[in-house]
Formats: sequence, C-alpha cells, structure tokens
Amino acid sequence: RFKMLRLGFARLKPSFNRWRRNFSSSRLSRAIKRAHVEEEGPHFLNRATVRQHSFLIDDVTSAGGGDQAPTPYDYLLSALGSCTTITCRVYAKHRKLPLEKIVVDVSHRRIMPLDPEWSQGLREVFTREIEFVGKDLTQEQIQRLTVIADKCPVHHLFMSDHCQVITKVKGR
Repeated sequence: RFKMLRLGFARLKPSFNRWRRNFSSSRLSRAIKRAHVEEEGPHFLNRATVRQHSFLIDDVTSAGGGDQAPTPYDYLLSALGSCTTITCRVYAKHRKLPLEKIVVDVSHRRIMPLDPEWSQGLREVFTREIEFVGKDLTQEQIQRLTVIADKCPVHHLFMSDHCQVITKVKGR
C-alpha cells in the first residue's frame, strides 16, 4: 500500500513541479520591480506609476485625505485578492479544472493591545474569503484550490520573516 501511494505521488509530482517552475521562473517574478510615487494634489493625493500603468492613491477624509482614490491599504487588499485569483486560475488552467470564476473578498483589521490576539504577537489580520464557482467542481478540487491559494506570492510576502524595507534618502 505504501509503495502504491509513493508511485501515485511520483506520477503527480513531476507535473506539479514543472508547473511551479514555469510559474515562478517567469521574467517578472525574478525582475526588480519598481514603482514611482509622487504627490499630485492637495491633502494626500498621490500618483503612482508602475511599468506603463498610472493610478491615484489617496486617504479617507477622516484621516485628512480627499478620498479621491483608493488608500494604500485598499491596494494592499486588492493585491492579495488578485494574486490569489491569478495563482488559482493558473493552477486550474494547468489541471483543466471546470472552474468558471473565482471571487475573493479580503478584509483587514488592526489588533489593539486589549485584544486577546495581541498576546500572541499578532498586530495585523487579513481575512481572505474565496468562492470557487464551477458547477462540476468536486469538493476535492475545491480543497486543492484552497491549498494553492496559500501559495500565491503576495500571501508568501505577508507570511515571510525574510522581508525588509530599506529606506534611502536621495541626494540633492
């Protein structure tokens, strides 16, 4: 029985490793990514440029912003949600799963000192709710897609202890 399980896994493993290698070794995943951000108007309105794309960032009025665009946290939540759908879609396409649509809702809350989670070292909690739509999807396929969702690069970044932010001041 053990030998049969090993052989079954051995047949699946090369295919998955090939998919993972192709997915993670794309030019963009190893390239240095850059964003240029400049103040654009009153309050906290900023314009960010990433590759050929440009978008606005602002803060809510209660925090002193003009609420003319999503906040930085809004973009962070969107990054986690969209990375989740992309990662699951790549896997579903590779496995030819009958997945019609993926819907992800992401929320964030800050842990305060009086919350019980504070003693566990938690300071920020992101909750991701995923809906996999497909009338022919099996429960096993949905469970596998849920595992794959945790492999999205943005999720890994949130969970990483190996990430740091380096601040440099540009010369005059």
